[in-house]
Amino acid sequence: MLQLEVLRQLLDKHPEYREGSQKVYFVLVGGCRNADDQSIVDGLRRRCGELGLEENTRFVVNAPYAEVVSLLSRASVGLHTMTNEHFGISVVEFMAAGVIPVAHNSAGPKMDIVTVDGTEKTGYLATTANEYAERVSEALRLGGDASVQMRLRARRAALDRFSVAAFQDHFVRSIAKANQQPLRPSTAAQRPTATAGSAKED
Repeated sequence: MLQLEVLRQLLDKHPEYREGSQKVYFVLVGGCRNADDQSIVDGLRRRCGELGLEENTRFVVNAPYAEVVSLLSRASVGLHTMTNEHFGISVVEFMAAGVIPVAHNSAGPKMDIVTVDGTEKTGYLATTANEYAERVSEALRLGGDASVQMRLRARRAALDRFSVAAFQDHFVRSIAKANQQPLRPSTAAQRPTATAGSAKED
């Protein structure tokens, strides 16, 4: 339940996010397939009560795709806390939707997805609840233009590196290299529209 601990620390350190004009809502979005999944959701709801987070937390379970896209279109920060995830598709989905990711500082997100340095910065990495809370706060405090520019860089990175067209081009190049044959141009007519999804609690 690291994500709820992140929210608790964020609100404790920055009470301005608890209510008023800067109030922050943490929206947990995901699928619930069976009784085991429902027990996890129930446990998260109970933990929210224990931590006093009910007024700043929303659970969206089994939402239709259009609702997920709508939620991401209004989100400021996307929280990813899975340790050593091989890739991190939810992080790519955040970025494709123009949401600033705060992802776990390990494996796929660290090595392949999020750029944290220089002028091409696309998001943040963290490990502990304290680090996450600080990174989320930093993302929320970005000025208007700085926030827009990071969102645009994140979206561009997701499309340029992880779209269907990008994978197709890389595949064609790899096969051509393996066969030592002349490279033929990609036949993709255009870059596909990015899609958005949801993240899982660790």
